[in-house]
Amino acid sequence: MGIAFPQKIMKISRILFSVLALTSILTASAASPKENYFNKKGFAWGLGLTSSIDLTGNAMTSIDIDGYFGYKNSFFQALGIGASVNMAMNNSSRSYPIYAIIRTSFSTTPKLFFFEMRGGASFNDIYSYTHQTGLYLQPSVGIRLASGKSWSSHFTLGYKFISRKDFSYDEGIYPCPDLSMGVVGIGISF
Repeated sequence: MGIAFPQKIMKISRILFSVLALTSILTASAASPKENYFNKKGFAWGLGLTSSIDLTGNAMTSIDIDGYFGYKNSFFQALGIGASVNMAMNNSSRSYPIYAIIRTSFSTTPKLFFFEMRGGASFNDIYSYTHQTGLYLQPSVGIRLASGKSWSSHFTLGYKFISRKDFSYDEGIYPCPDLSMGVVGIGISF
């Protein structure tokens, strides 16, 4: 028997609180030398690992691996394009978002917190029955964990939206609602 929805929310809240507490401990020793990652401009790339928690009750909670490349300067920590592989944990569904990414702290000086926006298209394989293309949006807030001369690590907390459509299967219509997901991730940028 599964955990009731309010109990799931409490469990997720405890996990998020624990992660934020750990993040605050790690950021106390975050590097901030004069010559660091945030003072450089030019080519940028990064990798991330996230968990997307399905808020719509469709059993689509997933583990996601993503990467991007583009440009960085003192205002934009990332301005480019990226791709992700989202693998549902409870079924065979997959999503492959292709997106534009903007990450900034709205300042030309290094800041601890930042905002990130991803937007584009998601190519969805739903239960191995159908393939669809839908809208993909993912606004997030983040906190820098540590950085060096050529790298920076971060933690993000956000929301993910993937649009989907109902489809016909076995002489009937299979309901396939849009996905709303809470997103928790870690990443590294170079």
